[in-house]
Amino acid sequence: RLAYEFSKYGAVLSLSARKEDQLKKLCGSLNRSGGQAKYYPLDVSKIEQIEAAYKKVSLVSRIGIYKRT
Repeated sequence: RLAYEFSKYGAVLSLSARKEDQLKKLCGSLNRSGGQAKYYPLDVSKIEQIEAAYKKVSLVSRIGIYKRT
């Protein structure tokens, strides 16, 4: 699981997929294990969902990329 490896090294994760229930489960697991993860349901066949996810993730990246201490 790549998300767990990134989390292990302090990455703050933004995850996207169509199945929101699976995203919630994965983010919950990552956060409980000490990581930081947020999720954004996304169906790439729907342009409005792509744009909304991009705006949310772009806002986070403009605030700053940081490593947990």
